[in-house]
Amino acid sequence: MSVLILVLPFIDVLTEVGLASAYPQLYARYESTLRASTVIAAGPLAAVLSGWLWGMITRRYGIRFALYAAVLGWSGAVVAMALTLDSFAPMVAARVVHGAFAAGFAAVPFIAVTALSSDHGMRTHKMSRIEIAASVGAISGPLMVGSGIVLAPRFTLLAVAAVPAVFILLHLLVLEPHELTGDRAPAESSPSDANAHTRMKAGFSPGILLPVAYASLVALVLSAFESLVPTVTEMLTGAPLLGKTLTVAFEITVVLGIAVKARHPGVRRMLPVSVAAGLALSLIVADLPVVLLTCLVVLGFGIGAQVTMGNELAAQTVRSSGEHGMGIYSTLRITGSFMGPLFLSIPFPAVLGALMAVSVLGVLPIQVATRAYPFVRCGPTIVEAEGHGRESRRSKNTFSG
Repeated sequence: MSVLILVLPFIDVLTEVGLASAYPQLYARYESTLRASTVIAAGPLAAVLSGWLWGMITRRYGIRFALYAAVLGWSGAVVAMALTLDSFAPMVAARVVHGAFAAGFAAVPFIAVTALSSDHGMRTHKMSRIEIAASVGAISGPLMVGSGIVLAPRFTLLAVAAVPAVFILLHLLVLEPHELTGDRAPAESSPSDANAHTRMKAGFSPGILLPVAYASLVALVLSAFESLVPTVTEMLTGAPLLGKTLTVAFEITVVLGIAVKARHPGVRRMLPVSVAAGLALSLIVADLPVVLLTCLVVLGFGIGAQVTMGNELAAQTVRSSGEHGMGIYSTLRITGSFMGPLFLSIPFPAVLGALMAVSVLGVLPIQVATRAYPFVRCGPTIVEAEGHGRESRRSKNTFSG
């Protein structure tokens, strides 16, 4: 697999999580919680709205064109972010453009793996490498980008913008002739396929709305935490680098939660309730800095487990829709990501209560799904559940991003 396909999700998640961890610095720059939150949220919102375009671009112009277009647009937008850092409106506009091309960073690598690998086992292996790259980006973002924004914000953004462009130059002549050429997306995604219309209709089954609703609530809590942890740490300690370090610790617990839950399949109603209980405890100990920060970091494990459980719920409720159903879920599940940073406009510690309410709401789509779809499993089950666990590991998102 081309190294470029691994670099794209790594650098994109690294940038998004790093920028989220720099919320305190953005607040100091714009002197408004709403403006700081808007700068962070604009990118994920644009990614959600433009994600569908990249499948069409890949089918029409090929994987190589889509990759290079995504990289050039993404890098140009990050350069614009560096140049407009002091002006709120131009910065938001640059973030919107950045998010639109970031959607390509998320979509095109998976499309490329599907197009260039015919063996299912090989596809799964390559997709797992993409997810690992994204997870490494989430863990590295607060220290590499977040700390860089504290010390030298413009230089950090310009350096980040250069990374994917440099990889294109380095690998332009190294790629195998058959890799990333004008190959179109796989035949099963082609509009000319006689069964494409039928599969697309199946993909829009109402059952998709249940895992999308649940995953969106989880994404909201995750993206809020990625800004909340450094903000609360810096508020209590006055140490920006400590805030970035604890954000890294939080991202590590998220990845651990994802991995552990993937090995223990089953849709469990009590998981969102457990996260809500942890948030309630954090609210109670809000006056005890060490205990509070420990609670916030540990809660990453439960949030990560919910990420995997959202994928399990999707794999079961939309299983009759095939890959189209999971594709639609993968596109829509991050809709909560742009709402999370906006929650930081709520004063601390009331924001903990708001996130607790969001976690409790996560029980509702699970409850509806288990009643509407009797085949949704609520615990460790048959061999089929192991397949869903493997699909979860392949489909998870580091909302770190």
